[in-house]
Amino acid sequence: MVTTEEVLATEAGMHAAKALTTAWVHGQYYAIENADEAFELVCATIESACESEVVAKALFAESMNLITPPEGHRPGELNLSSWQTVVAILAASETVSADLDVEPLISGDNVEAIIAAAYAGK
Repeated sequence: MVTTEEVLATEAGMHAAKALTTAWVHGQYYAIENADEAFELVCATIESACESEVVAKALFAESMNLITPPEGHRPGELNLSSWQTVVAILAASETVSADLDVEPLISGDNVEAIIAAAYAGK
């Protein structure tokens, strides 16, 4: 998820960012804690994604590997190296500059406020 300082400077923008991030984090926790149910939800929602159950289960397992954090970390936490990988991928298609510094983009007061809201009670 990406937004701008201009959006976060408005009450509505900050509210939307907190709500979306909170829903994302809760969804990740749910999927990790209830993998079988989460898989069934995906198949019920996007039937074409599960036409081949073997392929769908393999893709779902890989997705679960990606969202399940290492011990001592929370699902969805910002990780500088992950964002640097995103920049490398986008730079390969010339979508962004390869020297884009993402560190200031994933830190600061607004980011901390959104993260605090997303993990409240977790």
